[in-house]
Amino acid sequence: MNRVQRQRLLWRTAFFALFVLAPVLDLFRLDLNLGHFILFGQPWTLDIDASQPLQSVMNIILRAFLPVALVAGIGFWVSWRYGRLYCGWLCPHFSVVEAINSLMRRASGKVTLWQKETLPEVQSDGVEIHPRKRAWLLVAAA
Repeated sequence: MNRVQRQRLLWRTAFFALFVLAPVLDLFRLDLNLGHFILFGQPWTLDIDASQPLQSVMNIILRAFLPVALVAGIGFWVSWRYGRLYCGWLCPHFSVVEAINSLMRRASGKVTLWQKETLPEVQSDGVEIHPRKRAWLLVAAA
């Protein structure tokens, strides 16, 4: 594994840990019992219970529409500007898929069960991966 692949693995692992631990650490979660979001440990409500109509409209615009539009706009800009940065380096779903594919390759020599022929045991970077029967236990656990 070269330096870039190790760095990518580190980034993927760290982002996956952040993705899993964000609700536990109160970084971002929807509390169904309280009925509002928790953002960085602070309650994030619209605060429209007993306020005046104009104040309620302003709260909805400033606390709901504006943040959603800002996050969506930044997301579109990052997707346009940096292309595959999220999908290739950070996406938690892709990290899990890549881990399962690696386990399948170690167990059967193929990335999927539907592939007819096994992949070469020597990869393009010179690393040898030999199929092992005991790797099926890890595939079953995944």
